[in-house]
Amino acid sequence: MEQHSLTLADDARASNPGGIQVSKWRWLFRYPAWPVGLVVGLVLTTWLGLRVHWTFWIVSGFLLLWIFFYWKRVQEHFLYGDTCLGLVVSSDPIRIAVLSDLSKGVGDYPVIKIIEEKPSGRWPMVQEGMILPTVALYVASMEDWPHWETFNPVPVAPVCKDPLDAQRLEDRFGEAERERLRKCVKLLPSKEPGLYKLDLPGADWASVRRVENDSDSE
Repeated sequence: MEQHSLTLADDARASNPGGIQVSKWRWLFRYPAWPVGLVVGLVLTTWLGLRVHWTFWIVSGFLLLWIFFYWKRVQEHFLYGDTCLGLVVSSDPIRIAVLSDLSKGVGDYPVIKIIEEKPSGRWPMVQEGMILPTVALYVASMEDWPHWETFNPVPVAPVCKDPLDAQRLEDRFGEAERERLRKCVKLLPSKEPGLYKLDLPGADWASVRRVENDSDSE
């Protein structure tokens, strides 16, 4: 997929881009804090510009631009982000283990990130062991590391426009990739949210260590 992005670096491209459209309404229902906060700020500063002083409109203009780039980022996350398989490791609360490789093209840096999600009508029956596709963006370190610092996967099913998109993304992966995910999840020392580094020399599936606590997503 050709990438023309306003919010992502064009020199860092996903090997398996999502290429799907996100529903703004469904996103707002699941992740309301930022979009609602920005709109409230825009309304307030616009009112203050009318009632108090016109300089508040400068802040309103900044917030309007922020809102535009916020939604552009959400859109580009699912268009150009990397498709990763997730496995439900807990149904109450809903926790999903997502497997990825943080390497930047040289060597391997396999990790699993466990994320926690709230229930959704788009997930009528979330059961432990269920495979769920996600789309992730990768986060660079402040230092010159040969791998990404972390990644932020977001489940597709609750926020995509087309309910069939989740199945299409899942179908990109074969049974061998699903089995690898299951094997890696069995190595996890806990089901607590966070980033876990996998050390997999050959076929030994030797060990796993936690390298990051849970962090906020979008």
